[in-house]
Amino acid sequence: MLRNFRAACLIGAALGAGSACAAPITLTQISTAFTTPIGIDYYEPTNSVVISANYSSGSPHNLEIIAQNGSHTAYSSLNGLTDELKIASVRSGYVTGFAVGTIFTGNGNDGEIVKVDPGGGSFTNPWVSLPGGGNGLVRGSLYVDRTGVHDGDLIAVTTAGELWRITAGGVATMIRDENVHLEGLAVVPNLPAKWGSYAGCITAGAEEQGLLHFWCKDAATFRYTHSTVNLGISVEDIDVIDGGNFFGVNFGTSRILGAAASQFAGMENDLLLTQENVAGGTSGLFRLYYDGTSLLTEAFTLSGGETPGQWEHVTFAPAGIREIPPTGQLPSPGTLSLVGAGAAVLDWLGRRRTVAQT
Repeated sequence: MLRNFRAACLIGAALGAGSACAAPITLTQISTAFTTPIGIDYYEPTNSVVISANYSSGSPHNLEIIAQNGSHTAYSSLNGLTDELKIASVRSGYVTGFAVGTIFTGNGNDGEIVKVDPGGGSFTNPWVSLPGGGNGLVRGSLYVDRTGVHDGDLIAVTTAGELWRITAGGVATMIRDENVHLEGLAVVPNLPAKWGSYAGCITAGAEEQGLLHFWCKDAATFRYTHSTVNLGISVEDIDVIDGGNFFGVNFGTSRILGAAASQFAGMENDLLLTQENVAGGTSGLFRLYYDGTSLLTEAFTLSGGETPGQWEHVTFAPAGIREIPPTGQLPSPGTLSLVGAGAAVLDWLGRRRTVAQT
């Protein structure tokens, strides 16, 4: 039933009937057990997934790398950080001065960010201390700009509502202070035909308000405008659907749940929103897209498999972990899109994906 429904959605999109549908998905629990993971991201140098684990002691280490067979080992000697460590890892294809494989995280101190060098052999703690005081903790999220709209900088939001850009040289500039707890962070793909005026904007959730914030850079003045939208979702995390497999931390069970990339076919360059506290029998996952007039959301329903209880951090990655095989190709760097919805149909059928620079 899932297969037929999915095909109908994609074929309808190919014929101009609209965007691909958020069909029912099956979440698979990775059979490997982990010790209280929180953050998760793709680690390109070894085509692996990296997590922050051992919450809340940070002992014996804070970061782990997960091999395709599910085994996980310490990635760095970084240890003893006791906060919720949301992490961001640099990938290739970005317009950035950061080395691929560099990992960023907060450290539980006001306004401080840690940088872990590629390979995990060395780190700087703190690498950046945000100017001023009362900045809040950098556990709201970190994100490396994939579009170049924000010069490939590291972007950070804090629990006190601050939004910052940090250059590869460690120079931090505040964009805005919204004075609310911000959590979840991404840059909307810079595709005006798909996202309209939201293309290239920074977005973050304000979970306690039920709002999604947008900060958009004016190309002429380089200043940022700010707006909010109420989607009826208490956003915990945000990620770009980029053609990779889905992996997310189900905090209540200290397990990782995954879904094959094919379940998100035709939604490339849309956004995935997660809600922390998941109502019984629901997925807690939502697709966000723009229909040319408004921002719209669709809830992913579940078709068998596992039911999440509490999402923390999620990611899309070409890597595989045990039950979820690797995709065999790197995800787009944020400025790629499928050539028509018909290409999505071919992808879902397991054929070769065709992508084009836009």
